[in-house]
Amino acid sequence: MTAIITDVKYRMALSLIRDLSDHGIEVIACHSGEGRPYAFDSKGVVRTAMLPDAQAEPEAFLQALAELCRSCREVPVVLPVGARSLALLAGDMGRKALEGLCHTCLSTADALDLANDKARLAALAREVGVPVPEEYAIHSDADFAALPYPVVLKPLCGEKQGLSAEQRYVIARDAVTAQKAYVGFTFDGQPPVVQQYIPGGGIGYSVLAKNGEIANAICHKRIREYPLSGGPSTCCEVIDGRFVAGYAAKLVKALNFTGLAMIEFKLDSAGNPYLLEINPRIWGTFPLTRASESSIGYDWYALASGRSPEKIPPKVGTRMYYLLSDGRRAVSVLKKGRLGEFFSSMADWLLPRAKEGIFEWNDFKASRNYLLSYLRRGLN
Repeated sequence: MTAIITDVKYRMALSLIRDLSDHGIEVIACHSGEGRPYAFDSKGVVRTAMLPDAQAEPEAFLQALAELCRSCREVPVVLPVGARSLALLAGDMGRKALEGLCHTCLSTADALDLANDKARLAALAREVGVPVPEEYAIHSDADFAALPYPVVLKPLCGEKQGLSAEQRYVIARDAVTAQKAYVGFTFDGQPPVVQQYIPGGGIGYSVLAKNGEIANAICHKRIREYPLSGGPSTCCEVIDGRFVAGYAAKLVKALNFTGLAMIEFKLDSAGNPYLLEINPRIWGTFPLTRASESSIGYDWYALASGRSPEKIPPKVGTRMYYLLSDGRRAVSVLKKGRLGEFFSSMADWLLPRAKEGIFEWNDFKASRNYLLSYLRRGLN
């Protein structure tokens, strides 16, 4: 059994490598770009490969990946981690280039495009009975003054604009801020989405699906994020997601979705969920699946290869944190005099209720090199 994992520079890949290795699967780790990713040093990796950049050299990327597949003793499973690799493999060019050379568990390019397009996704959600925030049309500059502030502005697809997670939305509390964000988020002639602001907390209902049917899922809520103004999660917790599972199932079925996706909901003051977006790829808090002993990582491989998935659910209440980014957040709140939040972070680091997302003693070299790479980035 062989799996080829692309884009192992992303920390989500290391959890996937470890999950597959624990199941006796030989992992070939692939990287595009400069440097040596720390995942190459994982004991779960039996072979490494350098590939051309999927965006800059798509044909060369596919040719190199095809040769890598041919070099395997058996037909491998290819699991793309990066968004660019995923989009390329899901498209006609990728499917033709790798036909008969590997197994995959991926949606079509059309399904990915629909999931990534916030306006089209919201329309689909309304059709199938999934609540979404109210949207406001902007026809002229005068419309900004009439908006019921605060409102949220989002690009149709922040990924295509090259925006990081924390750059993909603006909460505008006045017309000046809204107009500036509207202009900044307009891309390729397409204006952004202007939505009702839902003031409650957010949750992610992440799924593994095949042909519109969910095979496994994990629901989490954010405990902490960094930067404090809004950014990637630094600590999260598995929660019981049955109250949004039906909505997720409707969306997955309507998209005929295959693969991994995180469906984001926002809860209003009464706890009612509203769909925000879908990230149709492996998600940033994916290591929570391993921390909570879910089988989602292996199940992705199993569905691709025609094996039966284990479908082991996550353990509700499990917390996962990224020590270094959570540590930076703790320093920030300490400087602001928010001692309660600081000590809450420390409790997670010291008590067994939570697990660090990357560091594992039994895979020490990769863990150590991850920490070193993070520190180097922080010093630059």
